[in-house]
Amino acid sequence: MSNILYAKDFKDMPWENGGGTTREIYQIANESDKNKFYFRISIAQVNQSGPFSVFPGIDRFLMLLDGKGFILNFEDKSNVKLVNAFDSFEFEGEEKIQCELIDKNCIDFNVMTDRSWGQSNVNLAHLKMNQIKKYQPKHQTFLYLYQTSPKLIVLEPNDKYEFKASENVIVIEVEITKTSH
Repeated sequence: MSNILYAKDFKDMPWENGGGTTREIYQIANESDKNKFYFRISIAQVNQSGPFSVFPGIDRFLMLLDGKGFILNFEDKSNVKLVNAFDSFEFEGEEKIQCELIDKNCIDFNVMTDRSWGQSNVNLAHLKMNQIKKYQPKHQTFLYLYQTSPKLIVLEPNDKYEFKASENVIVIEVEITKTSH
C-alpha cells in the first residue's frame, strides 16, 4: 500500500564530510550497521565549492534542480558540468570529486544505493496541471513531486496509484531493484 511523506517528514542531516547539510527524504537503513544505509534519497543545498563525501560501495545519482550549476572535477582530471535544471550524472561513491560552483547556491537531488544490496533507476515525468499519470510498478518505486509543496510517494510492487497534477509538476521516479542473495 502506498505511503505519502511530506516536507515535515524529511530531516536535515550533516554531510559526511562536514561541508554542509542534506535534507534526507527517505532512507532504508543497513540492518547490520545503523550508521550506514542501503538506499537514500536526499536534496542538498550546495552553498560552497568543495570535495564530495566519499561513500565506498555506493552508486550515486546526482541531478541539478535549481541554480547555475557546478562542475565535478575528478582525480583523473576529467570533469562533468551540470548547468541546466535536471541535468544528471551517475558515478561511484568511491570517486574523489571536487565540486566547483559556477555561481552561488544550487540545489541538487541525490539517490545513493549500496551496490551489493541493489540498484536504482531514475526517470523524469513532466506533468501539466490536471494531467493524470497512473502507476503500477513491478519494484518498489519512489515518486518525488518537485512542486510548491514537495512530497514523496512510496509505492510497493504492484501498488496501483493514480496521480492528478494540481499544478505543473516534475515527478522524479526512482525504482529500486534489490540484488538476490
